[in-house]
Amino acid sequence: SGIPTATVKMIGPDGIERYVSATGTGPVDAVYKAIDQIMGVEVILESYSMNAVNEGIEALASTRVVVAPKSGGPNDRFAFDAQTSMLKEKKFSGSGSDTDIITSSARAY
Repeated sequence: SGIPTATVKMIGPDGIERYVSATGTGPVDAVYKAIDQIMGVEVILESYSMNAVNEGIEALASTRVVVAPKSGGPNDRFAFDAQTSMLKEKKFSGSGSDTDIITSSARAY
């Protein structure tokens, strides 16, 4: 029972490949924290779901997430909607799949 840790290799928004390690409450949380550090943006994970696409030891996991930027950050949480002339909350969704649930989760994020 150690501390959940993830090391992520990813190309950041500036085009530079980075390696970042982070700890979290679990392995998926650690991966998400590492990705946030590389991207330089903090988001709120609004929903997370995972389903098995098939059965057996090599089952494919399909993950879907919905995130929203934290208020006051570089990608503020609200944007002006030109059609309605109102502020609208920004939300982004992603999906990923892999036989490894951590990789599937990272791809969705």
